[in-house]
Amino acid sequence: RFLMVGDSKLISHPNLCAVAEAKVQFIAPASKAHVPANQLPACDLERATLVDYVAKRDQNRDSSELERRRVIDDALVISGPRKTDPRLHLRKVFVWSSARAAGAKVARDKKLSRAQR
Repeated sequence: RFLMVGDSKLISHPNLCAVAEAKVQFIAPASKAHVPANQLPACDLERATLVDYVAKRDQNRDSSELERRRVIDDALVISGPRKTDPRLHLRKVFVWSSARAAGAKVARDKKLSRAQR
């Protein structure tokens, strides 16, 4: 078995067809073109599985300060640009991170503060 780890440029219909034909497993972040941002708020974090993982950089922190991650396993269908292109049925995993959520909140608050000036 072979696992390929790629960046978001890997996620294109021709690339995914080639990967599927070669029977290669892969991990790559999907762009907003394939997973619209409006799908994220619809994810139920209460239904998500809490991941038992501590990053190496966090191993000396108090447990109350640790980053938390939750995952939701789902499906994704990607169609090609032509009607004759095969539809690819893929596994999609959403990962929610408390650290990223906190960072996004700080960024939103800064933008809101600048807009109100």
